Amino acid sequence: MQNKREIVKTKILNYIKKLYQDNIKKLPSEENMTQTFGVSRVTIRAVLSELASEGVITRRQGYGTFISDTVRHLDVQFNPVTSYDKMIEEFGYHESSKILTIEVIDDASKKIYHKLHVPKNSKLVYTTRLFFANDIPCVYCTDYFPLSLLQQQKDTEQIPDFPKSIFSFLSHVSNHKVVKDYTQISTVLASNHADLSHYFLNEKTTEKSFLKLACINYDQNDKPVIYAQEYIDTQFIKFFSVRKKHL
Repeated sequence: MQNKREIVKTKILNYIKKLYQDNIKKLPSEENMTQTFGVSRVTIRAVLSELASEGVITRRQGYGTFISDTVRHLDVQFNPVTSYDKMIEEFGYHESSKILTIEVIDDASKKIYHKLHVPKNSKLVYTTRLFFANDIPCVYCTDYFPLSLLQQQKDTEQIPDFPKSIFSFLSHVSNHKVVKDYTQISTVLASNHADLSHYFLNEKTTEKSFLKLACINYDQNDKPVIYAQEYIDTQFIKFFSVRKKHL
């Protein structure tokens, strides 16, 4: 769940994007923005400082605050996280998704138990889902979380009601809300992964590379609750990250 400042930051970022689309490059004063967003000047100043450090805006002493050209790349960002259904739509495709697998297992790899900080052979809920862009597969996701996070195993029957995100399901049925993740980024060939080969390769497409995100997701108590592996076809989805250099 986003805190108040994160919510304000999202609103201001959307506001900045709209100004940029309207070819307006200069932001109103901090005082005007406090009235627009109904928050204190301290909050506005803190959010603008974050956006300046991320390269979204530029402050020029004596002239004001200006929107950087990098904003045109920020529809799909790596941080803050944009959900896959919204990413697909942002790139101009019709989005759909399907849950492929829902299982309770006790034989995951030792690495997964270690990342979730639970004893080996504990029961885990394992799900897989596929996202589509214009009915073409574009993202394949696997998620693992301890069954102990649920009050009863029967709660897993509600997972199909949340086809876009296992995070939404977990937030709905428990008091665990994913607030951050630690992500390792790599690449993988579809031919080296059985499920990717099955869903993405055919006679016309004999090979394809994917961006792989291996994510440990933490709840509001800084506890690891979900280990996810996400495989992204960059033909459809591309990430953008703005990094400010310290010279």
